[in-house]
Amino acid sequence: MARLFNKRNLVIATFVIAIVLAATYTMFAFQESVSHPVILKWLGIFLALNTLWLVMLLREQTSVKELQGSIVSKNKALADVIRELDDSRRALLQVTDDLQKERDLMEEEKTRDEAFLASIADGVIAVGEDGKTYVVNRAAEEMLGIKARDSIHKSYHSLFQIQDERQRLIPEGEHPIKIALATRKKKVGSYYFMRPNGSMFPAAFSVAPVENRGPLGVILVFRDITRELEVDRAKSEFVSLASHQLRTPLTITSWYTERLLGKDVGELKPNQKKYLMQIYEANRRMIDLVNALLSVSRIDLGTFVIQLATVNPELILKEVLTEQGPLIKSKKMNIMKPDFKNIPTLIADPKIVHLAFQNLISNSLKYTPAGGTITIGAIMDKDTLTLSVTDTGCGIPKKQEDKIFTKLFRADNVKEIEPDGTGLGLYIVRSALAWAGGKVWFTSEEGKGSTFFFTLPRAGVKSKTAEKSLV
Repeated sequence: MARLFNKRNLVIATFVIAIVLAATYTMFAFQESVSHPVILKWLGIFLALNTLWLVMLLREQTSVKELQGSIVSKNKALADVIRELDDSRRALLQVTDDLQKERDLMEEEKTRDEAFLASIADGVIAVGEDGKTYVVNRAAEEMLGIKARDSIHKSYHSLFQIQDERQRLIPEGEHPIKIALATRKKKVGSYYFMRPNGSMFPAAFSVAPVENRGPLGVILVFRDITRELEVDRAKSEFVSLASHQLRTPLTITSWYTERLLGKDVGELKPNQKKYLMQIYEANRRMIDLVNALLSVSRIDLGTFVIQLATVNPELILKEVLTEQGPLIKSKKMNIMKPDFKNIPTLIADPKIVHLAFQNLISNSLKYTPAGGTITIGAIMDKDTLTLSVTDTGCGIPKKQEDKIFTKLFRADNVKEIEPDGTGLGLYIVRSALAWAGGKVWFTSEEGKGSTFFFTLPRAGVKSKTAEKSLV
């Protein structure tokens, strides 16, 4: 029944009634009857009302269609919006899922890196460009006696201080971390690291810059070398003992050889003299080696004495040149000496000054071709005397310059010129000068020559009491 009375059927029915009324009205309008006017009047009224009702129904029907069309259109738009929102929701869920996976991966990598860092036996400290600490691993905590949680974002100066082997506190300007931050270059060496409680331990360290599209800071890696130093000390003590034991038979051999060459036991035949000279030269080289080993062991053990006195560098230079006179003469070398008029005396250990001059000049004579030139320089700058030895010899290979002061090292090109040599001279010079408050360095060009410089403080350093002097 509901379907019979829907608006569409109602409109049709009304339209049919209107047609019937219009037909009836027309029929009566053409018939002549007294009652026709009344009937026509009511038919007209019914026709007008029906027409009005039909118009209202048609208008309502049109409005409903428009509303339905609008609703359909809005429903479609709403469906599109819902679909877009659903797509956005899916995309957001995907992004959230990806972010969670990335976060989990980063957490996993962080945990793994922290585990690796914690398992490293060497101490590791990361310092930013601002000088503050950002990473301290477990080994660094244990060696320095600190806690990482209390050290992060603090200046590296507050964690530890460093001293050299002479117990001199290294100032901030010379701190390896400061130098690496300023120069962006790797720094390697060894110092004594001081813990906050005042105790210390020897450590070998490496400070390297870290960059990623720009400087980030530096990484300090260090390790306790107490055991290594104990082993080195034991070896030095053994070398010292062995060298002492070797000196006695070598000295006796030298003394008897000199007597034989001096004809104290009679005239020698030419062949006998030749063989004795070879024995004497070989014995002399052995004595030089033993003396060098003794000096090295005393430096390493810290058992040599520094005896300060007023030193005249010109007089010591003359002594060294006199000692090297035969070699200078045989090779016809040109020796250029400085003017010492404006060079004052200084307080130093004369044996160390003699040792430096003797080693540097001897090397220049050995490795400079006959007829070459050796120039000695002297400059007084405020409280420091700088002396130099320049030659026109073979120079030092660029790739081996960083090893030149290493114990027992000899450059490849000098081995061809002079097969015999200990490789200890420059090590002894550098170590002895360091104890005396000086330093040594060089410039060189292979095939053209070298210049070695060494400095000494005019006022000297503290006297060092010990058991032995350098040989």
